[in-house]
Amino acid sequence: MNIPIHHLSVRVPWHDSAWNGKVCCNPRENGSCMFLPRINDGKKVEIEEGLAGKWLHELELDQLPPCIGEKVNFMSEHKVYKKVKHPYSKNENNSEFYGHYKETT
Repeated sequence: MNIPIHHLSVRVPWHDSAWNGKVCCNPRENGSCMFLPRINDGKKVEIEEGLAGKWLHELELDQLPPCIGEKVNFMSEHKVYKKVKHPYSKNENNSEFYGHYKETT
């Protein structure tokens, strides 16, 4: 019997609590965040340290760390909702095509 072989590669940032759906226990020491621009650019270490170890699904939307956009909670049994705005909708050059895209949860 020939069974097809498939390979799946998933990129997720390193997490010190096994991607369980909590904020890192030590957000300042997570070097993976520094190398991923979408995380590094929005990271607020002082705020994250105050939320260390808390469940992401229990946080307010404005408290979610930027790593949530990189699926840092993929092993969690809890759903986390965030608001997303299409990156092209912010650019004046693309407003004709993407300006109508609204922020979505």
